[in-house]
Amino acid sequence: MRDPDAPDGCVCHRTLASLQYAADQGFEWPDMHGALRKVEEEVREIREALVNQDHAALREEVGDLLLAALAVARYLDDDPIHDLDRSRSRFEKRFETLEKILAEQGRVVRSCALEELLACWAAAKVRVSKALERGG
Repeated sequence: MRDPDAPDGCVCHRTLASLQYAADQGFEWPDMHGALRKVEEEVREIREALVNQDHAALREEVGDLLLAALAVARYLDDDPIHDLDRSRSRFEKRFETLEKILAEQGRVVRSCALEELLACWAAAKVRVSKALERGG
């Protein structure tokens, strides 16, 4: 099933090539809704593995979720890797901003409770969004 032209370096590229190969053979959801239902199914299976404390199943289902997410992303455009990279970049900007917010208060991430971090994360998202609106 492996596409011989698929890049060897990135598992995301290899996965997309495998999904494309399957789609070319007619094995594909008719629309994004079917692919999204698969994501929801994988999330349910992750929850089940958590309840059962089945670490092996949990790892397998998380992998299935990642694959299903890439299948959904294929319906949006030709470059889900670029979408992932943009999300990574936003995450990094937001996390750096979260660290700055805490530094302004004389604190560091490791010293905060999760609730505090989530509040700072929300503030960081707003700051980053405003900075992007201003072109920064």
